[in-house]
Amino acid sequence: MTFEHLAQRPGSWEMFIKGTRKRAWTVVHHLEMAGLTIEEAADDHYVSVAAVREAVEWCRANRELILRKEREAIKRAATR
Repeated sequence: MTFEHLAQRPGSWEMFIKGTRKRAWTVVHHLEMAGLTIEEAADDHYVSVAAVREAVEWCRANRELILRKEREAIKRAATR
């Protein structure tokens, strides 16, 4: 997939919204948990609607990867 509004940072598996420090997953998770529309999430995060749409697309295509990485992060935090 090629994205106009998302980019991967060196050394990271995650996609970020270009020009921000916002992870695609952070924006999409907030959208889902708060029951927001794409337009509301874009407004809340000061990004374009197109960027949120791409973030949703990437997160849906990579849901298993995201969930696995989140579980790994929780396990690491619990062992500290």
